[in-house]
Parts: sequence; structure tokens; C-alpha cells
Amino acid sequence: MRYGIPKLSLKRDIILLLSSVLIMHIASYIVIPIFPIILKAEKNINPAQIGSIIAIGSLAFQGGSALGGPLSDRLGKRAAMVIGAFMQAGALFGYGISETFMLIFSFSILNGIGSGIYSPTIKAAIASLASDSAETRTTAFSLRGIAANVGVSIAGLLTLLLSKRKSAFIFFAGAAVYLLLSILTWMLLPKDCGGKSCPRVPLNSYILIFKNKPFIIFTILSILISAIYAQLSLLLPLRADAVLENGKIVGTIWTITSITVIIFQGIISKFILQKFHPFTSLFWSVLFFGGGILLLGLSNNFIFLTFSAIVFLIGEMLMLPTTDSLTSQLAQAELIGAYFGIAGLIAGVGTALGNFLGGKIIGTYGINTTLYPWILFAIAAIAISIAVFIVKRFPIMKEGIE
Repeated sequence: MRYGIPKLSLKRDIILLLSSVLIMHIASYIVIPIFPIILKAEKNINPAQIGSIIAIGSLAFQGGSALGGPLSDRLGKRAAMVIGAFMQAGALFGYGISETFMLIFSFSILNGIGSGIYSPTIKAAIASLASDSAETRTTAFSLRGIAANVGVSIAGLLTLLLSKRKSAFIFFAGAAVYLLLSILTWMLLPKDCGGKSCPRVPLNSYILIFKNKPFIIFTILSILISAIYAQLSLLLPLRADAVLENGKIVGTIWTITSITVIIFQGIISKFILQKFHPFTSLFWSVLFFGGGILLLGLSNNFIFLTFSAIVFLIGEMLMLPTTDSLTSQLAQAELIGAYFGIAGLIAGVGTALGNFLGGKIIGTYGINTTLYPWILFAIAAIAISIAVFIVKRFPIMKEGIE
């Protein structure tokens, strides 16, 4: 065992999927951290329009998530992943050649749909291949988190190396990585359903998802958890800008947190996630979210901000593999793509709700004038963790959870 990760005999296809996660995050995070800066400085897009571009991409992601599940169930996961990666390659290429708001806005829709198709599909593929036990699934999703953060770290270095290049080159580089990903996915991953045409799932079968009461209860809970989880990406940059001389240094904090996940995710998976009930892990994850946010409100220097983010990230390392594993346990095997698509859609709704409410609270109380907003966030986290504890005790939630 190394860094808490047991020596598993992972299937070749799982290793390929984890490699795909890594490559996907390289392609995405070459662009994501500097996207608003490029739009403002080189594309002459005003802040209001930048907000619209990012918002429409988020909405399109949710639409893509809803589409990706049925698409992967009907065409196969490999085909859906290729389609999603190819759409994102086209979107990034489009960013590189676009100079007007409407074109960039349109390519943001394409990028969001492609990402929405790809992300839940690869999770469903990992869940299908790691279906031996809850422990195997949790470990696989923990490794997915590690692979994602390795990709983010590599992308950060590439972005630093490419920062002196024009934006078009950066977009084309991201597009090339996505194109490579789509080609490798098609060539290396086997076709679903034993190489035969996948059986067509009747559309009315998807109604069964909404009759799955444990899953519905879990998705309602997921909205609340996603809302509090969304606060770090909203509040950390704002707090850093308020208390540091150079707010842009916040990018270094993201690099540090990614390295933290790479080192400690396996340990947390081995000694916590595999030993405790999933809802116990979720309970503690939300409390860590609340603690991290409260510490963020008390932070006034780079070291304290970084420590606050790491506390929050402990909650993330507890939460993300657990929610993915729970989704796979509660799903019906023949509809697993659709289940992950809906889970992605619900997480998007929770994130949007969290960003809206968080922005309202900060807009009312300010980012650096009072502790009221930070206390409110902490109280909200405690309330959500209590909700998790109560739901854990529902007899119906024991159905399908190992």
C-alpha cells in the first residue's frame, strides 16, 4: 500500500478511464483559470458579457448531463465519451478563432453540452467496471479524484509555460488535447455491450428513476450539499482579493490544494471511506465545508487562506467519491448512464443555487466588514450535516446501500 491506496488489480479499462480523466482535466484547466482574463484583455469582452458566457456554459453543462445519460445508455459509453470530447475540442478551437461576443457565447454552449455529456458518462463507465463491491467503487472514485488533480496540476504548469503566448495558441492547445482524447478513447476502449449493438432502452424506462425513492431522497440531499460545496470557488477568490495585495496569487492556493488531494485522497479512502457508512462520510464532509468557510472569513494572509482551503478540501475528499459511489449503488445497472446524468444535473442545480445565495449574502454583508456571512455559512453547513444524519436513519435509505 502506498499513500493509503491498496495494491488493487485494476482492470485495464479502469486504468484507461482514469488516464482519460487525467487528460480531460489537462485539456480543461489549460483554459479555465485564465478564461475570464483572456476574454477581457484580448477579446475585449466586458464583465457583464463574461458573466453571461460563463453562466450559459454552466446551464449547457446541466443540459448535457441530462442528455448524456440516455445517450450513453443507447449508443454506449465509449461513443458518448468520444462525442463529448470532440464537442469540447470544437468549442476550444472556436474560442481561438472567435472575436465577437455572440460567437464565443455560442461556443460556450457547445463546450458546456460536450462537458455535460462526457463527465457523467465516464463516471458511469467507472462505476460499471468497478461494480464488484462498494469498497472497489469507492476506491475507484478516489483514484478518479487523484487523477483529476494530477491533471489540474499538470495543466497549471502548462498554463504557466504558455502564458506568454497569444490566447489563440492556448485554446488550440486545449483543443488538440481534447481531440487526442477522443481518438484514444475510440481506439483503446472496447465497444460497450460485448462489441454488439447496445440494447435500446425504452424511453418510458427512465420513469423508473423517478420512482426510485432512495435515489430521489439522495438527490434532494445532494442539492443542499452541492450548494455549500460551491462556496469555496466563489468565496476564496473574493476573500483573497480583499485581504491580499495581489489577489491573483489565489491560483497558487489551487495548486497547493490539488497536490494535497493527490497525496491524501488515497489515505482518506483507505482509512475512512472504506470503513464507515457513506452517510457518515457525508456528515463529516459538510462539517469540514462549514469549518473551512468559517476559517476563510477569519483569514487575513496567504498562509491562513491556504489552510482554510485545505480544511475545506478534506470535506471534498470525503464527499466526492462517496456521492459517486452512492449514485452507482442506488442506480439500476441498465440505466446507470442516466442516473449519473441526473446526478450531474442535480449537482449543477445545487451549485447554481449556492452561488446565487452566496453572492446575495456577500452582497448584503460584504466580504471583509463583518463575520455575519461566515457565521451564516457555518450554520447552514451544520444544518445540512444534521439533515444528512437524519436521512441516514430513514429505513428506506438502507435499500440498495451496502
